[in-house]
Amino acid sequence: MKNLFTINMDDDNDSGAYEKFLLRRADAELIKKQDESIGLMKEHEQKASLPKWLILIRGLCMMFFFIVLIAYIKSWNENGLKTFTAVPWLTVSGAICGFIALVLWLIEKQKASHVMESQDFHQNMESIVNIHKESLDFLQVPENALNVDVFSRPYKIKNGKEKRATDLFEYINFDMLVFREGEMLCLADDRSVIGIPLSDITGIYKINKRVNFSGWNKEDDYNTGAYKPYKITQNNYGILYIKPYYSLRFTGYGEVYEILFPAYELDTFVRLTDASVKEDA
Repeated sequence: MKNLFTINMDDDNDSGAYEKFLLRRADAELIKKQDESIGLMKEHEQKASLPKWLILIRGLCMMFFFIVLIAYIKSWNENGLKTFTAVPWLTVSGAICGFIALVLWLIEKQKASHVMESQDFHQNMESIVNIHKESLDFLQVPENALNVDVFSRPYKIKNGKEKRATDLFEYINFDMLVFREGEMLCLADDRSVIGIPLSDITGIYKINKRVNFSGWNKEDDYNTGAYKPYKITQNNYGILYIKPYYSLRFTGYGEVYEILFPAYELDTFVRLTDASVKEDA
């Protein structure tokens, strides 16, 4: 069984299994506009952030400050106010590092605010929105298409076999648009539309395991509102965990494929496919 959405980290030209199911693709002119808009966003991000060496200094200062703070909190019950005078150089160093980290954070916040208030930023954001709309119109994505998250698996080739690209996470959480077109389930982004005949879908399978993924696309936080019942957790690296997740399975070109998605998207896929939900064997 093949995951329809994969990313070969060793080959940028490898489009993955979904290429077989392409219905429509953005033309070269539209892709050029999209790339230019991505470039504009990166320029704004660079203008809004500190240089890398200052970000490193801020991180080191913050880390040292919290190490000192935690050490003092632990010794407070035994030594009280003497905690701060026992090792004066440590107290002063921790305070200075905390101050430097705070100042650099405020500077970056001010830079970001200045960029976001600039006329160039608003003009470019308007341009990006227009290019996004132009892309969806070109690809004939209906206005009532629904946003869904799907899991894409990044991998590398090692000794002729596919291996996880990183130990930090297993999947990347992609935001896509889903809709029905005749007797097909369609998924789209800015660059392409794929179609899966509903008659080829064999079911939606519940995978009762904990899975980790990178990226959160919804407006509400992962642990609030409609997503709170799913008990999504996050580790210190920002990686998210959820249990269970689901596999939409279908046949095509003599093989079995699957689209993996988090539990909070189940209702959307069931409604659009009328597929039955089964327990994974």
